[in-house]
Formats: sequence, structure tokens, C-alpha cells
Amino acid sequence: MISQIAVSRLHGRLYLVTVTGEHDLSTVPQLEQALAQIEPDHSNVVIDLAATQFIDSSILGVLVRRAAVPGGKLVAAPGSPPRRVLDLVALQSVLAVYDSRSDALAALSAEPFPSRSPRVFLDGADGVLP
Repeated sequence: MISQIAVSRLHGRLYLVTVTGEHDLSTVPQLEQALAQIEPDHSNVVIDLAATQFIDSSILGVLVRRAAVPGGKLVAAPGSPPRRVLDLVALQSVLAVYDSRSDALAALSAEPFPSRSPRVFLDGADGVLP
């Protein structure tokens, strides 16, 4: 599978970053560049790892750094390779983990926009936007 990172504006200052394929140190610059395009306006961001087959510690580092940015949100699904890595290294203490994209988006709509809490959502099970 080809590794890709796509950025979509859902509405207002809410963005979806879809990460597919395998990602490691070689794709860190692309992920950081995609996130950097969004960060200047302090938007909320959902990063969907549902179609991601592999992530390594360098990608985890990007995800944790993104969680420290106000308004930072992230998305990975139960049982998926990224979720197993996140569970293995116990990142739930740093990242808020959601089981589906719809759950992550619902959590975003329930809080002030943009969020000021440095949280990350990991989701992607349903793949359907509400």
C-alpha cells in the first residue's frame, strides 16, 4: 500500500488529516508539514489512523508533540496496528483515545471551539463523517 497523508477542511477551523499505509522516520517530514499547514490558525485537527498499517516511534513523537498544541486533536481504531502500539506504550495517559471518527468529532463539538486543552483523538473505525 502506498503511504499517504491527506488534509481536508471539514468546516470552519476543523480539519481531518487522514494517514494511510506505513509510516516511519521517512514520512515524518510529510506528516509534520501537513500539520504545520494547519497549526498557524489554531484549528482543531482530527488525525485518522484507521487505514494505517504501521507506525513507529518517530510517528508517535509527532503525535505526542501535536497533542501539546492548543486545539490539537488526533484520531486510531481498536485492534488496529497503530492502536496496538499506542496501547503497548500506554500513551492513553497523554492522548485521549477514541474508538471511532464519529466519537472524536462528537467530542470536538461538545467542547469550546477551538479547544484550549492539549488533547489528541485516535480513531477511525467507522470511516464515515456524520
